[in-house]
Amino acid sequence: MQNQDWVFDGTTEVSVNFFSLYSFDKIAGGRDSAHEGVSNRGTQRMLRSYFSKPPDFKKWTSDPFLALTTFRLIQNDFGWELFKRAFRRYQELSDDQRPKANEEKRDRFVRYLSEAAGRNFAPYFSLWGIPLSDALKGDLQKYPEWIPYNFPPKPN
Repeated sequence: MQNQDWVFDGTTEVSVNFFSLYSFDKIAGGRDSAHEGVSNRGTQRMLRSYFSKPPDFKKWTSDPFLALTTFRLIQNDFGWELFKRAFRRYQELSDDQRPKANEEKRDRFVRYLSEAAGRNFAPYFSLWGIPLSDALKGDLQKYPEWIPYNFPPKPN
């Protein structure tokens, strides 16, 4: 279920789990009975630990449940339709429009999510330590910024 156009460094295991989460939500009735890494309690613990230090992209790319949480917080506020709209955009690309390098893939993914939501997700991804181009950050300033409530969490 993955598309290499939207799988960038650190998201191979993460992006396949978008569809596992979708299945838990739509078929199994929720995530808390799933893996501890996607439970609400596990997520809160992981967030507090990660943000107790400056964000580290290398750590983010090495921890699939942590990286998955980045996208789960967006999905919690905007729903699965946002991701469906963003993923559809990739289906419309011609071969010469497909992103090749990781920076281009990250930028494109954040752009498509932002455009589908009409919100600027660049500051949110930057808080996680995920590198984005200055050009993308400038382009997305036309949208209102989105950051989840009480984010990043304060460590205990």
